[in-house]
Amino acid sequence: MRNYLQTAIQYHEWGYVVLPVNEDKTPATNKSIGYDTWQMRWQDQDQDWFDKVFKDRKYHGIAISIPEGMECLDIDEKYNLDGQPPLIDQFFEKLERGGADKKHLRNIILTKSGGYHILYRADNAEGSQKLAKRTPVGGESSGKVLFETKGYGGYIVAHPTPGYVVQSGNYGDVVNLGDEYRDLIIETARSFNEV
Repeated sequence: MRNYLQTAIQYHEWGYVVLPVNEDKTPATNKSIGYDTWQMRWQDQDQDWFDKVFKDRKYHGIAISIPEGMECLDIDEKYNLDGQPPLIDQFFEKLERGGADKKHLRNIILTKSGGYHILYRADNAEGSQKLAKRTPVGGESSGKVLFETKGYGGYIVAHPTPGYVVQSGNYGDVVNLGDEYRDLIIETARSFNEV
């Protein structure tokens, strides 16, 4: 458990609504100090709020809500089948075959489950959606999600929460890729769907 006050303030300055989270990624709400993280708006998070929520309090981690005009491609490597190349490598290979340069995807975060968050901006960004599932194996009742987006109104657990490591870029400098590049990202991720 650690104190995230300075990180929370920095993320807020970058335009994110900030949420303290428990180890299971659920919001660490505390009605007794007068807030409900799911009802927060960016403008409601002032210094008094940060002092109440983060000062002298320790949480497992921190999450940020995805602002309008931004998406996070969430790649769940944990559901990739043994013996298959990493999903992120397969994704980048397909993306480049489609004519896109992967170097523009410069905000990449390794998640605690070994997956990836790739942040980008686009004018045509949408809300959260599941993009690709693999077929069920070994008695699973349904296929596992390999690719999904977290869009406006969704949230992601963020660095420096234990297990979340920035591989490249940072949360404060998320590039606008343009609508066509964003559409190619979505189409490429959807191409992994097996169900």
